[in-house]
Amino acid sequence: PVSNREFLTMTEHRIIADTLGFNVARLRQEQNLSKKSFALIAGISRPYLDKIEKGASNPRLSQIQILADALCVDPRELLAPQAQALTSEPTPPSRTYVATSL
Repeated sequence: PVSNREFLTMTEHRIIADTLGFNVARLRQEQNLSKKSFALIAGISRPYLDKIEKGASNPRLSQIQILADALCVDPRELLAPQAQALTSEPTPPSRTYVATSL
């Protein structure tokens, strides 16, 4: 039998999505990246980035890794509770990106 605690509640999913969105937006802004520029760097659409930052999307773990790589942070930084994330020092970008048109 499967216990109820083996699955996240809808409230827990919402908290995780909100935390991820808050941290992506915070780190993007700290690195002075526009939504358009960051979406190009991360290889995602601007509307999808909007959904992530609003907590309205539930990206797969592989997508969280891509977002973390684009922000030059550990993926755990994107999922850290907001109070903890706000007290940590942001990691400066270690790469230079050139936006190209698709």
